Amino acid sequence: MSFYWADESVSSLAQFVALFEKGGRFASLANHWFRGEGKARKRGSLLPSISRAGSTVQREWGLYQRFRQNASAFLPHSSLSAWDWMFYMRHYGIDTRLLDWSESALVALYFAVEKPENDNRGGVVWCLDPVRLNELAGSGRQIHCAGLDVTLDSYTIESVKTSPDDVLFQPLAFIAPRSFPRLVAQQGVFTVTHRNPVALDAIRDDSLLARVRVPAGAKTRIRSALQLLGYSRLSLYPELQSLAVGGAR
Repeated sequence: MSFYWADESVSSLAQFVALFEKGGRFASLANHWFRGEGKARKRGSLLPSISRAGSTVQREWGLYQRFRQNASAFLPHSSLSAWDWMFYMRHYGIDTRLLDWSESALVALYFAVEKPENDNRGGVVWCLDPVRLNELAGSGRQIHCAGLDVTLDSYTIESVKTSPDDVLFQPLAFIAPRSFPRLVAQQGVFTVTHRNPVALDAIRDDSLLARVRVPAGAKTRIRSALQLLGYSRLSLYPELQSLAVGGAR
């Protein structure tokens, strides 16, 4: 069994789009989710930030405590849910068990080529079947919503902290209220791991993932083409900070 049901390489925006057009290799991915990464990594690296090298899930409770201690004065809401806290942590760069995805393949392609400092490394766009991921986790062929579906309650920071060590769940795909302009612009959705750091690209199921590789030499050309179509830092990070890094093109 192979890991990916499709593994392609593209050198232009036109080639990427052609994959998804009628008759293209990826034409059947109507309800898939997409994630762009500027650096292609070895197999088994499709993990959330808290489970990558130099970090562990055991750090999560301490990070959560400190974030809640210091962030409360700056947040606009008087009462936040357990998921709200995790989303704020992810939004401001704290390590979490969340992995960002998009419902837009072009948004993911932008992130694969976004940073010129990574132009010497090949990038990748991952294509995920979220319904299949949840089916493999024993959650049925459905997508849950944070804050509405109790199935997700076991994945909150406080639940993972207080549940017995032998209680383990598989990664899930879910949607959530898009409470930041960035999430709206990026058409953001999520996967979440539980206590065990399960890499999605290490799950042996050949219908779960597909991959599009972007060679290093193609990044500048694809980035320029996306900018001509309106994909820029400002359009995908609609925040004042984006104006200071050339995002207002």
